[in-house]
Formats: sequence, structure tokens, C-alpha cells
Amino acid sequence: MRFSDLLPGSAKHQVGQVISAEWDSGQNGIRFVLQFSPSARRLEGFCPSGHNPTTGKYIAEEDLKKKVNDFLGLPVYEHALGGDPNTMSPEDFKNLKIELTLTDMHLSVRPTTRPVDSNTFISRIFR
Repeated sequence: MRFSDLLPGSAKHQVGQVISAEWDSGQNGIRFVLQFSPSARRLEGFCPSGHNPTTGKYIAEEDLKKKVNDFLGLPVYEHALGGDPNTMSPEDFKNLKIELTLTDMHLSVRPTTRPVDSNTFISRIFR
């Protein structure tokens, strides 16, 4: 457990949902569109099949195709260290990163520049 988990307001905050998802046979992946509410801003995303360099895991094309219907209506959560996409400036909104976990179908967004979290702040104090 992290220190930030004990702070109030650390619960998941839904900021939108996936409104469309379809298989792109040319790119071998799922193209999807996120819509944030109440701002109605939209963001397009792509989830490719194959090897994920970030996690080191591999997902086969057939397995990913089966998950297309699971994408529709998927809630989008605000990252614990990020801001609300509904109130971000247009520049920050353009640079949002989509974080998708296929094992539990969890989808969140966060800005590319992360603010200092409480764990980092406390560890820097004791250095």
C-alpha cells in the first residue's frame, strides 16, 4: 500500500467512457474513441496486437479481436496523479496518455508530465 492510497480523494474518478471501438485489419489492432463528460471532448486511441514494449507482454491478434466488444462502454478513469481532462487546457489535452490494462479492462488517462506525488515528496524530504 502506498501513502497516497490513504489520502482522501484517492478513489477512482470516472471522467468518460469509450463510445466506439472497431477492429482495424490494416493495422491489426483496435481503434477506439473516448468521450469525456461533461465537456464532450473526444480522444482517439489505438491498441495494437503483438509485443508491448512497456509491459513486455504479448497479445495475439485473435485474443485482441475477442476484446473489441468489451471496449464499448468501458469507463475511463482519471489517473491518480493527473488532472481532469474535462478542465485541461487544449495543449495539455493533446498530450494525454492513455493507459490500458487488458487483463482487467481498466482504462485511464494521464498527462505526459506528472506532478510530484506524495510518495516522491516524502522520500525527497528524508534524503
